[in-house]
Amino acid sequence: MKKGIELTVVLILFSALSFSLSAQSTGIKPMSKKETKKWFQRQDWLGGARLKPHKSIDVQEFARQYQLNKKYWDKAFAFMKNNDLQKLPKGKYPIDGDHVFATIQKMRPKILIKQTGNRIANILTSNM
Repeated sequence: MKKGIELTVVLILFSALSFSLSAQSTGIKPMSKKETKKWFQRQDWLGGARLKPHKSIDVQEFARQYQLNKKYWDKAFAFMKNNDLQKLPKGKYPIDGDHVFATIQKMRPKILIKQTGNRIANILTSNM
């Protein structure tokens, strides 16, 4: 058996149905680019989770999605704050039924690089 570094990859997935239902029923006013930048930099949306947003995040789109689905994002960030993601075994973890769940995967960095290859987008890395 080879020894090496193992990464824990956490995927937080949201049901597409939840997004479309929320988008239809909201009357939220979009933020300007300046307002969005300030909102993102304050990081209140992290809910105290010790995470570092990746520089590739589309801040405008994230802010829009957060506004449309705030309760789901808040539950996802609470899950990341309240669990030691490095110690969770592989598997699927329901956060809000079928609407929001986390998938924990363990993989070696070489595999991660091959799988993500061209572009790594919208990744949050732990500040542990």
